[in-house]
Amino acid sequence: MTTIRAIVALSIGLFLSVLIWLLVPYNNFLLNNSFVSDGYLPEIVMFLIVVLVLLVNPLLQRVSDSLTLNQSQLILIISILLFAAVVPSNGLMRFFPHSLAMANRHINEHATIAEAVADSRLPAALFPDAIGPEQDTPVIDGFLGELFPGDVIPWTAWVRPMFSWGVLIVAFWVLMIGLGFMVLPQWLHHERLAFPLLRIYRAIAERPEDGGRWSQLFTSRSFWIGCGAVFFLHSTNGLAIFTQGAFPAFPLQWDISYLFTDGIWMHAPGFLRGSRLYFLFIGLAYFMPNRYSFSIWFAIFGYGIFLMFARSYLPLFRPATIYDQTSGAFIAMSVWVIWLGRHTYGQLFLSAFGLKRDDSVDRDGKLAVRLFVLGALGMFIWFIWAGMGWVAAAALLFLAIVIMIMVARVVAETGITYIWIIPLTAYRIFGLFPSRWFDPAIVFMQRAHYVIANRASAVSAAVMAMLALGLHVNSPTRHKVRLAWLGLGVLVLGFLVCGAVHLHMGYHHYSSLDGVNVPVAGRGAEMMGIEPIRQLLSGRERSFNAETFRIMVGGAIFATVLLMLCARFPSWPLHPVGLLFVYSSIGLRLVVSLFFGWLIKSLILRYGGNRAYRAGIPFFLGIIFGEIFANAFWTLVPVLQILFGADPALVERMIIFQYT
Repeated sequence: MTTIRAIVALSIGLFLSVLIWLLVPYNNFLLNNSFVSDGYLPEIVMFLIVVLVLLVNPLLQRVSDSLTLNQSQLILIISILLFAAVVPSNGLMRFFPHSLAMANRHINEHATIAEAVADSRLPAALFPDAIGPEQDTPVIDGFLGELFPGDVIPWTAWVRPMFSWGVLIVAFWVLMIGLGFMVLPQWLHHERLAFPLLRIYRAIAERPEDGGRWSQLFTSRSFWIGCGAVFFLHSTNGLAIFTQGAFPAFPLQWDISYLFTDGIWMHAPGFLRGSRLYFLFIGLAYFMPNRYSFSIWFAIFGYGIFLMFARSYLPLFRPATIYDQTSGAFIAMSVWVIWLGRHTYGQLFLSAFGLKRDDSVDRDGKLAVRLFVLGALGMFIWFIWAGMGWVAAAALLFLAIVIMIMVARVVAETGITYIWIIPLTAYRIFGLFPSRWFDPAIVFMQRAHYVIANRASAVSAAVMAMLALGLHVNSPTRHKVRLAWLGLGVLVLGFLVCGAVHLHMGYHHYSSLDGVNVPVAGRGAEMMGIEPIRQLLSGRERSFNAETFRIMVGGAIFATVLLMLCARFPSWPLHPVGLLFVYSSIGLRLVVSLFFGWLIKSLILRYGGNRAYRAGIPFFLGIIFGEIFANAFWTLVPVLQILFGADPALVERMIIFQYT
């Protein structure tokens, strides 16, 4: 790619990134609309790229072929937008500003807690307002409750806390970019994982045939049949909503709770009582290895049935123990993943720090290790500065790395676009040990860690870095090195721009325009709750939790046995990846769709073979894009209605994607 073409692609990518940072918060939260940038196939990114490919490029081609965006430019733009999508919503900003402000308020509202926090090792620079009993909170009152007429946003009051937390967040991003760049070569070339999402991104950026305007995907009839069918089905529901039922709808969801009211069926899991079809997950299951799709839906169904019997016949059973078991499985799986690539990672580390000369390790591999170590060191030092002891700091760092490894691994193996790691939390792990080991600083940081690591795993920078590098896998080494620094620059710029957008939105709007979410970010404002500090200060001594530890060990052993069976027997059907989705909101949403996708693919392979499977690829890509296009279109309809003067509280919305 020439310098001029690279500058053009960079400019387009940055312009569209700013557009994402400005539009997504207002759409997702202020309008309480269908979410458009909250996974590893961000709807707004896909929509913008398809607009460039199908509309902008043909128009430019009419003027001159030299003006069209080529494959390298499109790949660079996609990579920039993937990093841009990390920041605005579920990736970070949905929870971070409002939960920090709410924690500040709740701490000051309780004298005992405020005194304990003020006397702890937590730096005052972490909070927008001063911590103390009955201390006023003018900065966050306006943010959580809207400004009074004539007041202005106190930007300067947010500089110190945003810089303080920003150091941790940027260090985490540095670690994640290094991690994503480290694992991709091992997983792609040595372990040969499926990487379904890379197939989709590459199909979009594919070079058109000589003389053509569009790539092979967009000239496929079966692609447009699948896309059109899904778009039509969603549109019938949209038209039914916006015409108050005058247009006949095609239902994609169902609720049969009335059938589950007696006996053991009273405790039936939610997905048996009612669910809906997501064509996105049906399409993704087509590109997912059968072992993973089967394991996910089978594990969710199996645990659902088990819970139904346990709640009926085991009154002392606690469903939360499933999280304990899953936490153990997480740790075992992460150790297994690292063990599989131990030789590659060992060579990278030795070569990166000059301990061993290895000509097979390129500059991008060495940079990946150095970024990973630099980010880890930065996080560790930050935790120490924030009042953690070195043991607690090391534990928080370890958990953050495990969470990012696992979410990257799941996306690489399955292509599931919506996943967040909830069971394995600092609060759960630290809860194993006696309460006298902790103080308010450590307990508060456990909840902050949950926001920055667990909830932000929904749109992880490690995964986006891995996908971006996967698109550049055949590029020269110097391009990959530039990509790492470019990704970090986009993330930092997004933190500044999108942070300002969220602050502006909070100070000018007490709730979403329909009045449903208060404050405007909704339930995200409660993520840094003070209940753990209250429990610590209650005086009740907690000893070592042997029962929970045994359950975690059991989960680790169970996951390890399944991994060994998978490694020993290629036809073994059950993989522990299914454990990650049990008893989770995203698992309950995708289970039915994933089952149908697995079933359809299995029947095609059984009765049509590989030839029929390859023939079906454009169609199933089409149903994925059809749902994305439908989401973009029916998200735009209420926006246009409001812009033309409709009352936001009365405007109907058709929600396709909106996750807790």
